[in-house]
Amino acid sequence: MAGADGGLSGMRPGAVWADFSTTDYHNTLRLAELCEQQGAHALECPVTNLHQLGVEVCNCAFFVGGQREHIEKVQAELEVMGQKAFPCGSIGQAQTVKLVTNLTFYAGVALGTEALLAAQKAGIPPLVAWRYLQAGSAVSPALRHFLPNVLDGSLDGSCSLEVVHKDMNLTKELDREFRDKGSPHAAWRVMPGTNALFNAAAERYPVEGNHLLVSKHLAEINGTSLEVPGFTSPSHHGADKDYRIPAFHRDAVGRVQPFVPARVTDEGPDGFQPSPEQEALLQDLEEWLTFSNYACYLDAEALGLGFGLTPEYIHHLVTWSVGCSWVADHLPSYTAPDMSALLSKVDRLSEGLELPVTRSLVQAVRERHAGRAAEGDAWARPVANLQTLTAPEPMRIRTLSARRLEAGDARELARLRASLEEHGIFWLDVPDADVGFSALRASPSFFHLPGPVKSRFSAEEHSVYPKTCRGFTRVGGETLNPEEGPDCKETFDMGIVDQPLPGDPRALPFNGPTLLPRTDAADFVAAAEDAQRVVMQRWLPTLVRSIDMAFEPAPGKELGPCLAEPTLIQRFLFYPRGSKAFAGRHTDNGVFTVLFAEDPLPEARGPAQGFWQAVAPGPRPLPLVFAGDVLQHWSDGRVLSLPHRVRHTFGSRDRKSLAFFIYPNVSHTVQPVGGGEALRVADHMLKNFAAIWEEGTGAGQAQKL
Repeated sequence: MAGADGGLSGMRPGAVWADFSTTDYHNTLRLAELCEQQGAHALECPVTNLHQLGVEVCNCAFFVGGQREHIEKVQAELEVMGQKAFPCGSIGQAQTVKLVTNLTFYAGVALGTEALLAAQKAGIPPLVAWRYLQAGSAVSPALRHFLPNVLDGSLDGSCSLEVVHKDMNLTKELDREFRDKGSPHAAWRVMPGTNALFNAAAERYPVEGNHLLVSKHLAEINGTSLEVPGFTSPSHHGADKDYRIPAFHRDAVGRVQPFVPARVTDEGPDGFQPSPEQEALLQDLEEWLTFSNYACYLDAEALGLGFGLTPEYIHHLVTWSVGCSWVADHLPSYTAPDMSALLSKVDRLSEGLELPVTRSLVQAVRERHAGRAAEGDAWARPVANLQTLTAPEPMRIRTLSARRLEAGDARELARLRASLEEHGIFWLDVPDADVGFSALRASPSFFHLPGPVKSRFSAEEHSVYPKTCRGFTRVGGETLNPEEGPDCKETFDMGIVDQPLPGDPRALPFNGPTLLPRTDAADFVAAAEDAQRVVMQRWLPTLVRSIDMAFEPAPGKELGPCLAEPTLIQRFLFYPRGSKAFAGRHTDNGVFTVLFAEDPLPEARGPAQGFWQAVAPGPRPLPLVFAGDVLQHWSDGRVLSLPHRVRHTFGSRDRKSLAFFIYPNVSHTVQPVGGGEALRVADHMLKNFAAIWEEGTGAGQAQKL
């Protein structure tokens, strides 16, 4: 840039030079000074990708240092090239910001690799461990989008080891400089171990090589490999150079995310089923990785505070960088776990392994416990992120009386219609509500069975069509929203009890018998059948008749005939205790859903809100009724099919729920009350199941949420 024939010599007065590299802080200041001497203006614009394919698809953010009037001259170009452009003060500060966010990413790569090695040593195939960890609270771009390139052996050709090695040493020097200037903050958690690891990798391999050689280094010093034969990462930076991402989605924050195909997130090699001990180890690894991401964030925050950035601005910058993570998005709701218990788990899972970054962080945590770390670097530094967090005020909904609805009470029918149109959800006050909660209490007798026993009742063992409407589904087997990844829950689906199998299952989909664990979990089966009889034979007729009375459809457009012989998916859901249980945001696809749920209750997002609210508790344990997409269509959009989700993160106990997804008879066609397009039930249901189980595009209206 500065030579006789360098770029600066050809710049006209008033021109703007934007430097998109990440270089030495003092060198950046020198080049900016030379630029000003030419009568031109300097900006530093280091880039952060928001996932692996950042710049290539304009999915990146720029940290911009320089004078505001000069930034405005190139603002339009920056907005074309990326998603965000953050003013970061004067020249020199922007690259510091990038180093801050890069630290969380580089440490995430290292700690994620070490977690896969710990799982592998316990007999869990690396691909199985990755699928489990990326589906929950341990998730980050490093884990979800980059580590698959370790598993396919390609190691990601998008960045060199030299760049990362340079960044980590610049970060170390900045931390030292800030402390020398008297900053009370220090990056003592993950930065020392991560820096030492990348230095070791740079000594072992040519620095012009792939940046994920650090993962290969970790595997080799442990005498193993994480490469999965036959697996290819969903990226053209991986082994398949011709791969093209089929679709992109925006997550709850607004970041663009690539769609990860079902073949990548489906069941592990050869149908591998982890033992109870291996499942417990995966939960421990997730808890540790989640905490590790928290420690990464706090180191990044310490660097930013040392440079004079505010906590709020640091959080915003990390949120829109490759260093983001689930825990960074949910800082106010995350509480660091009991350190003694967590470190005991980490000691066990890392025994006999060389995991240098894990070891360094464990040592730092123990020193923190011993009081030898700076008090200014407390573990708890909550910062609000209103775009992703649940609103503090719960959603308050009506409680409707089944007795009054059955009597045709005009006031209660008006309250029913108002509930469906305003919220799409209500509590149903019924005298025999405990039948559903009794079934919930009985469900662990099935879900606590060994994995191989539960697999005997999986979808593949059923004769109905589609198979996925019956039987047991493991954790991660269903994806309600592709942006959030596979749901962290187990399920068991059943249809109408004793329903015969049609001669041709494809001619009458969603009909046929359920293979039930009558011997292995007899109490569970009996309670499930009792609940079905009450809901379908007592409550359903009242609800359907009341909706027809409340909306007064023209003759021939009533719901009643469509639901005289309804289609049912009765689903038991089991959210394991630990750090990651959730169901992605979605809408229900049927007429309505009758839901029995333990705390925490679902979260919902109404049409007037841009945030999620927990549903306020009812007057006592009662079933919730959610309107579904079919009811919304039938009402010509007047009824709200309410978006909702489940978050059971870091729960100390399992969470159970029971949902009755009620559809019209599969052979019927629903005629909207206002004369809109008719809806063929079989086509509607099959399209939804294909979206969930085959295409991975989500349940109900998930793609719009």
